[in-house]
Amino acid sequence: MKARLPVLLAALSCVLTLVCLVEIASLKSQLAQVENAVVSNVSHVTSQVGSISAQVDEALTRQASILASSDWSFGQADLETYTAPLTFTAVPKEQTPGVTTAALVCGGQTYPMTAGEDGSFSVTVDLPLFEEMTLQRVIFSENGQQRAEALEIADTPFYSCLTIPSTSSMLDCQLEKETMQIEGSLIFDGLSRENGKSLTLVAEVNGEETARVPVPLNFDSYYLTEVPVQAEVSVPAESTLTLYAEVEDANGLRYRSFLDEIDTTGNDAGNALCTPALSIYDSRGSLLWSEEY
Repeated sequence: MKARLPVLLAALSCVLTLVCLVEIASLKSQLAQVENAVVSNVSHVTSQVGSISAQVDEALTRQASILASSDWSFGQADLETYTAPLTFTAVPKEQTPGVTTAALVCGGQTYPMTAGEDGSFSVTVDLPLFEEMTLQRVIFSENGQQRAEALEIADTPFYSCLTIPSTSSMLDCQLEKETMQIEGSLIFDGLSRENGKSLTLVAEVNGEETARVPVPLNFDSYYLTEVPVQAEVSVPAESTLTLYAEVEDANGLRYRSFLDEIDTTGNDAGNALCTPALSIYDSRGSLLWSEEY
């Protein structure tokens, strides 16, 4: 019995050690869970505090504002004059019917507003379709005293008035001698029967347009999302080829989207010509708008 005692003690020690290791592992797991819960709660509290701060700032801004409400929107664009009507409406918190007058300052110009029976003031202004407009402030006047509210609203009308097809490409371009073989497809978002009268693959070499390849548009439904392309264009040695997809709508506007730029010199300059991602032309090919960098 005495001879077995050390063995039994060693076995008991191993069992106790194993139990301790299991308990330690369990405690570590529980501690990790507690830490995760604390981190989650802190994050939640921080988010709530940030939200409360934003809500307080918004409430203070509303309280300091002289406007009870305001709204603005664009009407239908005139594609003969390339203008768009902007209607702005504002309701002041305080006014004297028949006495209070209002004016809108837009692009540095002041436009008198008309009073409505519901206490609102409104004005409609024709703005250039392809130029950024800025609503700077609205001014209320009464008995020679003025109160102004800064608006700081900026937008370019055509974004709201026109449906612009967005274009990307899946093209395989292989240069054979001085001819670029192009095959693949164009992927569209927003291309419809209404704004998809024709599609042209435009090629420029060293910044100069050298080819226009018509691409058939076959509408099986109102919208078209993918168009197959197969073309070849001449590319002189030591030059840069730039490809565009140009969509013409029913109004004659042309939306030219950048697709790819291929440097055949082997220098791999990449976007050396700094071409805009989107340009808009009229039916005569005159540039109306181009995306700035």
